[in-house]
Amino acid sequence: MANSTEALKVLHKARQAVVLKISELNASHIKSEMRRAGLEIDLTRCREALEQGNTAEDFNASISSLEEEFLALEKSRDTIDSERNALNERLQEIDQQMSNLD
Repeated sequence: MANSTEALKVLHKARQAVVLKISELNASHIKSEMRRAGLEIDLTRCREALEQGNTAEDFNASISSLEEEFLALEKSRDTIDSERNALNERLQEIDQQMSNLD
């Protein structure tokens, strides 16, 4: 009985660490969504300015830079999604182990 109680404590601690990491990833995902929305607004503004013939700024360079940042952001979001999926699987494993000890 003491061994199963100790094992439950260890699993509970591991579960807390996984949940914390998932929460951190979720926060990063939300931040990236906000940045993505900002990039989309900036890209639209630059494209519309080009269509209207505005030459006050180098909109082609701005668009290129924004598109590069957008692609980097997408890669980052893919990494976040992969990490979150792996952590969710780990969470399920821990939950299964905990239920086996009950």
